[in-house]
Amino acid sequence: MTRRVRHGSVRPPRTRISSSQVTIGSALRPSPERPAYHLSQRSAGSDPIQPVRIRHEVDEFFDADGLEASYNYIVYEFERSGIYLGARTYIDEIGTVSLFGPFKGEENRERVSDPEMVDAVVAYMKRRFHQIDRLGDGGYETIWRRPTTASTTGKPRRGD
Repeated sequence: MTRRVRHGSVRPPRTRISSSQVTIGSALRPSPERPAYHLSQRSAGSDPIQPVRIRHEVDEFFDADGLEASYNYIVYEFERSGIYLGARTYIDEIGTVSLFGPFKGEENRERVSDPEMVDAVVAYMKRRFHQIDRLGDGGYETIWRRPTTASTTGKPRRGD
């Protein structure tokens, strides 16, 4: 196959390499026969919703000169009654998580309204992150930020 290139420039296509993907959990819902091994009894009882999968991924993009970009991130996937909501945190910004959805399903990215599910995922994320952003029509918006108190101002927190 011949590739057409503008202005005589020959540049290899951008290549995406998923160099790491670790999945915790199962596509199947937890049951007594198939427990969600990544959940402790304590956390399972404290959160209004649990992720069905947690993935750690590293995406690297190369061009002719070498590594062009690298993204190291964790994806949380939530499902309830067929509705899907995802969240992503980048390792270099581990204090912030971004929500995506809810959608009709994992493969069907048509937006739906499920405020109870969003509230449950936000409550789950508030226990784990300093800031929660949400992707909307106009881009990312911060929907929650942990308040800073006088006793914590200027002090690094674990994970910062």
